[in-house]
Amino acid sequence: MTQSAITLKNTKLGTRQFESQVQRPLLTNADAKWSNYTRDYDYPNMVTLPVQWIKMRDDTKIAIRVTLPADENKQPVYKPHPVILIQTAYDTGLAGQIVDMAGGPNPEFVRHGYATVVADVRGTGSSEGGWQAFDSIEQQDSFEIIDWASKQSWSNGNIGLYGVSYLGITSLLGAYTQHPAVKAAFPMVPIGEGYRDILFNGGQLNPNFIPLWMSLIGLLGALPVDAIQNDPVNGITLRLDKIQHLLKAKPHHQIILVFKISF
Repeated sequence: MTQSAITLKNTKLGTRQFESQVQRPLLTNADAKWSNYTRDYDYPNMVTLPVQWIKMRDDTKIAIRVTLPADENKQPVYKPHPVILIQTAYDTGLAGQIVDMAGGPNPEFVRHGYATVVADVRGTGSSEGGWQAFDSIEQQDSFEIIDWASKQSWSNGNIGLYGVSYLGITSLLGAYTQHPAVKAAFPMVPIGEGYRDILFNGGQLNPNFIPLWMSLIGLLGALPVDAIQNDPVNGITLRLDKIQHLLKAKPHHQIILVFKISF
């Protein structure tokens, strides 16, 4: 490839401090050899335990789903495992049962010997409280959920944080708590900068994403499936509380939310 050919498409985006830079193509792999890596499952099955609720410092109950490796008889193995923690706003009892990127346990991880803990963040899914995305309260909850997961009998005390999009952001914020049990974080496509990524794409106001996204989370939160199945009376009460909280939300809070994420 000639220099003129690569300058048209392959550039590193600039910032306020640095001009855009041309990306130089790698013309050799330094004789690196690629080899496939496969590893047999440590466990043939996995089992998700009944949903449970853990209390935060203010007595707000957070819904937790634990999935453990299981033996050939589909019996959960309770010996200590490393733990993968996922914190979702997309209702682990509903969307999380359909697709793992919404908060479901990944069979590859569990069958390779990792316990998985999925938590509905405050105010979403079957968790109590009001949802205020990524605020300091949610981050304090994250520290307490990590602490809880690190001290269970099926946990060896080592926590890895994992997730996609919103779940990736909660992974980063969970790592930011600096809880000593956190050994790794693998966030996928988390937000880079709220101003550019969501609110003003390319410098132009984007009025589409935030209202639709917040409406989706509000809808999923208004269907606390686990809470209703566990205790129909309290579950329906929780659903009404969530709907009431959603109706009280002000449109300008959506813009404030994005700037909170950005700064």
